[in-house]
Amino acid sequence: MKLTLIAFTQVSNEDVILTEIRYEGLTFYGTSLYLPIDRDIERDLETIDDILQLTKGEGLILAIDSNARSTLWSYMCTNTWGRAL
Repeated sequence: MKLTLIAFTQVSNEDVILTEIRYEGLTFYGTSLYLPIDRDIERDLETIDDILQLTKGEGLILAIDSNARSTLWSYMCTNTWGRAL
């Protein structure tokens, strides 16, 4: 069994990591993102778009701490960040 893990430095920074994971003929991508509430969300949405472009959205797992609230994920109300996401 061979496991290969590759980090994509072109989109990774102190708040984002994107990795390609290869294991026994399978390839998938994992990313962890932290989106600070005091930063312009457009910048973070561009980063997410870059990740989708790099991975072609295939086999992608997104783990996001977005500070967003939305009725879609059971909050009582939706805030600006929730609408943007």
